[in-house]
Amino acid sequence: MLGKLKYIILTVIVSVSFVTLLNNLPVNAMVGQWAPTSINKIANYNNHTCSIADNNVFCWGRNNFGQLGIGTTDTNNHMLPEKVVGTAFSGKTITRISVGGTGFACAIANGWPYCWGRNTYGQLGTANTTS
Repeated sequence: MLGKLKYIILTVIVSVSFVTLLNNLPVNAMVGQWAPTSINKIANYNNHTCSIADNNVFCWGRNNFGQLGIGTTDTNNHMLPEKVVGTAFSGKTITRISVGGTGFACAIANGWPYCWGRNTYGQLGTANTTS
């Protein structure tokens, strides 16, 4: 009886561990219409993610402070990567990407920082607090 009980307990532990593993496995973020040929960098913090792909910046997740760089703010969760809008990166080589926990993101292009999103505390480096 004790041998059978050990087997049942071990089976339950292995089964629960396997289910937990399935929920924590990496997933392919390249879905929908976003299919870059190469991803160079990726950054994530709390509720939004940004990446450099094919010398463009793409972001996804929450956009309540404009941290996705898509020209708007909203309370939707953007489930697919969206290209950061504007001409700031035109003709430049994007080398680094970073995201902040207070709803902003920055990229380095040709050695210069470009930031967007929440600016309540001046974190965008624009000498003001306008987001």
